[in-house]
Amino acid sequence: MSWPTNNSAPGDLPVLQAPSAVRYQALTWLTVAAALSYLCRNAVGVAESTIREEMGLTLEQSGWFMGAFFWTYALFQVPSGWFSQRQGTRIGLTAFALGWSVATLGIGIAPGFWLLIVAQLVMSIAQAGIFPAVNECIRQTIYTILGSKININRCHSTD
Repeated sequence: MSWPTNNSAPGDLPVLQAPSAVRYQALTWLTVAAALSYLCRNAVGVAESTIREEMGLTLEQSGWFMGAFFWTYALFQVPSGWFSQRQGTRIGLTAFALGWSVATLGIGIAPGFWLLIVAQLVMSIAQAGIFPAVNECIRQTIYTILGSKININRCHSTD
């Protein structure tokens, strides 16, 4: 099977080129990013008792620390997805990955409860944005690879 080149006339739908290895590498890294976000999200829950003991937190403070992530994550899932769509997934993923990195550092070096809370809030906002941005990138990549086949099947449907 030969893939067409991108030599479409103005106004025509673009003709797809053969998928390169870079697209598959990008899909792999996007999948790894999504998996790491799940791992990171759940790792703090596993380490909660150790964090509580080392920082001398009460059970109530520990509850606030854990709850800060999940409530903020839920509140920012839609706005951060909107940000990625509006600004583009490259900018969105970059911003969320930087926020995630800074928050991870903040959680690791937090000397007290309030910096721990702030780091957890930043982590949850970044985590809320990673998943929609990754999904949009994967959708765009899959469409780029299979888009013409999908559109041809839709156009020739007898429904």
